[in-house]
Amino acid sequence: TGVQTCALPILTQCAAVQLGCARAEIALGRCDGAMRTTAAVIRAEPGNVRAYAARGHALCLKLDFDQGMKHVREGLRLDPDHAECASLFRRMKRAGAALDRGRTAAGTRDFEAAAIAFTESLDAAQAPTHSPFTAAVLAQRANARLRLKEYDAALVDCAAAIASQEDHKPAYFTQSTALLHLGKPQEAADSLKFLLEMDPGDETVRRHRSEERRVGKECRSRWS
Repeated sequence: TGVQTCALPILTQCAAVQLGCARAEIALGRCDGAMRTTAAVIRAEPGNVRAYAARGHALCLKLDFDQGMKHVREGLRLDPDHAECASLFRRMKRAGAALDRGRTAAGTRDFEAAAIAFTESLDAAQAPTHSPFTAAVLAQRANARLRLKEYDAALVDCAAAIASQEDHKPAYFTQSTALLHLGKPQEAADSLKFLLEMDPGDETVRRHRSEERRVGKECRSRWS
């Protein structure tokens, strides 16, 4: 009985250390690692509210809002007064709703509304700089701004998305297109060349690069 009495505090201390590591991983945008860590804590301590909150946060930052919000809600079910969980729930709910509005607006070609909604999503989430969420939403806003012919603003978002996640392909595609519209075919080519070097077998990148070369030649012939 004495051993059992001591076991729970020790387990809780281990969980606290693990959750500290998970939060550090989330802050660095390393959501996969945080998800593995929090899953282990939940298996060991099914009633650990902070573990559900951290795992829900990591899932949302991986753009899996359905599963993410389920975990956060479970944390609130366990402790309705848990301040961290309640705050996270409100933030992620607003961020997810705004992201959905942005995608819907982009799908109906209302790119001005889309750009506004993506900004609202970024503001609500307060996501780490290097998270998949940050890169994806910045890239989607960049594409909306590209369609609005706000090429310089699109490039700013593309650069931020690439700084967030260096291998985020949509940001490179939008970046190269914006550069072409600004009369910078060589820079557009360099953007796609870098992406192709990261993934030489990607046929989508190859198609984009072929199209960029064709458009670039037309631009150069007009200017010469």
